[in-house]
Amino acid sequence: MSLTVYFPLHHCLSTQLETTPTTATIPEEALKSSWITIVPHDNQSACVHFVVSQVAKDAAKQQGGQQYQLRIYDVTDVDLDSQKAQKIQQYDCEESIQKQKIPINVSSLSYVDYLAEIGYVTDNLQWLRIACSDPLRIPVLTRTDDIKAVETIIPGEATIGADVISQVSGSKEETAIATGNITPGDCEIQHLVVDSRNNCYSLNDEQIKGLQETAVSKTLEPGIYIVRIKSGTFGYGSDTCPSGEPFVLLWIFGGKVKNKKTNIPVEQTWSTLNGSHETLTLEVLETTTLYVFFVDTYTDDNGGELTVSVAKLYS
Repeated sequence: MSLTVYFPLHHCLSTQLETTPTTATIPEEALKSSWITIVPHDNQSACVHFVVSQVAKDAAKQQGGQQYQLRIYDVTDVDLDSQKAQKIQQYDCEESIQKQKIPINVSSLSYVDYLAEIGYVTDNLQWLRIACSDPLRIPVLTRTDDIKAVETIIPGEATIGADVISQVSGSKEETAIATGNITPGDCEIQHLVVDSRNNCYSLNDEQIKGLQETAVSKTLEPGIYIVRIKSGTFGYGSDTCPSGEPFVLLWIFGGKVKNKKTNIPVEQTWSTLNGSHETLTLEVLETTTLYVFFVDTYTDDNGGELTVSVAKLYS
């Protein structure tokens, strides 16, 4: 397992060009090394960061791609398997840029869902997509100054129960509740209550030291980082999954950070990466250390390795 560090950059021009979506045939390795993600900036804007390999760009051009373009889809409450986005923002880009600030539209709901794509438009107005972000749900609360919660959603999955979003305006705390629509009989729901003491596995000093010595580590200075699996898999040596799984564990420890999915400042946090398209966005407030590792009960038959990319974003 290894770490690769990227340092991206900047600027696009918005257009209203209508195009027809199509699939570009691009080598798998080039797709794995290309990514795009949306990072909330404030309650009126967000920043889209993307890295596209030259191999992917060249492959898209060979299939007729002419204009490098960023697309932002408003997919609020849209079933992406059967419905189209409500609105599309399109930005013609220079191929050297790696980020674009976008506005957040005001919604009559308490949130908006955005999805981003990067690719090329052909002369006959076909859309050649190279990379696609996860949909991002951004709470939109009126008469408040600071959004305190952002969550990543997965296409096709219902939001079960109520998501409580806390909002602070001056000395007054306001709470908005976005409730998912679940029709009785459509599913069976069971709730698991996890107690912070009774269900917490405690690591002693020796185990913590062993984890730190075993993991691959990277010091993170203050800033915004995107962490993702660039390539590779982890194999348990099982016949069930001989090719391995793109999965890794993360521990961030040593200084105050925010996982942008929770937006809560903490002095340490744990996370996982599952698949090559999942990203973790960290706002590092104080110098900290990222530890990347696997856990298993028997390691002698393990196989494979992962490359985890750590991209520091420039503001």
